[in-house]
Amino acid sequence: MPEIDTRLGIYSFDEILKIVYHKMRLETDEKLISKIISRNVGGEKKMLVRGIPLILKNLFLRYKYYTEGAYQYCSVISNLGKIKVPDKLKDKIDYFVITPPPPNKKLKINCGVAGFHDKLVLSFGNITRSKELERYFLSFLTKEGMHVQIKKLSDL
Repeated sequence: MPEIDTRLGIYSFDEILKIVYHKMRLETDEKLISKIISRNVGGEKKMLVRGIPLILKNLFLRYKYYTEGAYQYCSVISNLGKIKVPDKLKDKIDYFVITPPPPNKKLKINCGVAGFHDKLVLSFGNITRSKELERYFLSFLTKEGMHVQIKKLSDL
């Protein structure tokens, strides 16, 4: 998963794009993904782990997620990339909206991204009162020359 270590300094937008581009090219190899999946489910094959009641495993995994997993991140972006549909459907679809992972007490703002035709749709999930991050990000895109249109979910 691409990551930015802010302890190393401030990154420009171009540096972030470069990091994400190269990490995604490296980490979307089918063999690497298979290795990661095998590692993630490998523990469930052990007889000792299989004998532990699910409620205890869920409690343990929730604890590990909040103490180690979510602690490493401030937000999550889920990018579906460019969505392709059969030619006969293209004229019937204007755009796609992805619902981002639900925010929680550790990851308070999340974003879902989906591209279709010449549109890129960003959907934010936010449990904070401030919308400053979204405002700043969309202002940045505008300054970079991108046309930005803001819609509320209720307007879609």
